[in-house]
Amino acid sequence: MADFFRFPDSGDKKRETPCALCGKTTGALVGKLNYIGVQHTDVVQCLHCGLISVDPIPSQEIIKEGCEKLYELQEANRERKLTIRGFRRSFRQGGHFARHYLKKHFKIAEPKILEIGSSDGYFSQGIKFHYPKSEIHYVDIVEDLVRYYRGHFECKARSGEFSSHLFPHTKFDLVIMRDILEHTSNPQKLLKEVHESLNPGGLIFILTPNGKEDFWMANQRFSKQNDESVMLLNHFHFYLPSTLEQMLNESGFKKELAFKYGLKGNKLGLGHKEFTEFNPEQVPGETRKLEKRLSMRYWRHHPTEVKWHWLYNNNFLSRIYSFFADREREVVSFNVPEGKNYFILAKKS
Repeated sequence: MADFFRFPDSGDKKRETPCALCGKTTGALVGKLNYIGVQHTDVVQCLHCGLISVDPIPSQEIIKEGCEKLYELQEANRERKLTIRGFRRSFRQGGHFARHYLKKHFKIAEPKILEIGSSDGYFSQGIKFHYPKSEIHYVDIVEDLVRYYRGHFECKARSGEFSSHLFPHTKFDLVIMRDILEHTSNPQKLLKEVHESLNPGGLIFILTPNGKEDFWMANQRFSKQNDESVMLLNHFHFYLPSTLEQMLNESGFKKELAFKYGLKGNKLGLGHKEFTEFNPEQVPGETRKLEKRLSMRYWRHHPTEVKWHWLYNNNFLSRIYSFFADREREVVSFNVPEGKNYFILAKKS
């Protein structure tokens, strides 16, 4: 049994979905979640490998419904100027990643890049600014987003859950998974599919939350009040350093660069503080179906609104601005308990 942090639990539970990492069919019951009113689920920590997962894992139909509901909740009251500001931030962050990380590990002038679950798509566009001859591919489970990519970027976009079979004749040099690994139904399978889709020596870039901080409040509510928490962010897995390390190794990846960053939540006690009082939680009601869907109304714009402003056009001033605005703050070791997010750049071995 590996050495890992154990959440307080209420005893053993027979799982409906085997552990995605080691396949064990039992674990410790560590929480209960209400998935945006779509599904009620337990949360189980595997006592063999430490992976924390909802049980059962929602079906693809439920996940798709939850993703669409989440986008509707996020966009229903957001002003257009804030949406464009978010696009600009993603574009800057892609450029920052290319300048400060990718060019140190990447020697290919015309890379094929795949972004899985790409949200606004601008992170890869920021990379393309530095690799203008790159070929960008997107894949997302939300069909509206795929239509948005095709309408706004020079790219190739596919709808559905990622699989190497979606791209039978294409091998990639870089696969980007920002805030994806916690959302997927089977992360180990996904990593193996990505490995199969990469060229020899290809890279994978992963951002995913630190499971201890991400799940801490839900576990506290369960262990102190035997109450479920409302899950708004579609997180189905919560990762510890040992579980991520094992997943990468077993999927054929070797870490090139790995750390955690973002200590603000930890400093406030959200990731370690013992709580005795909890604010009531309310499941959002039925979301209003967007009149023309997000890709037709909320996200419609011309890319020059994002790429050619003086703060985002890759000149000297924009680089200085990006260094202060987009750098990973409060960086700590990959293996320490603190930190909000994992940052992992790994190579196909």
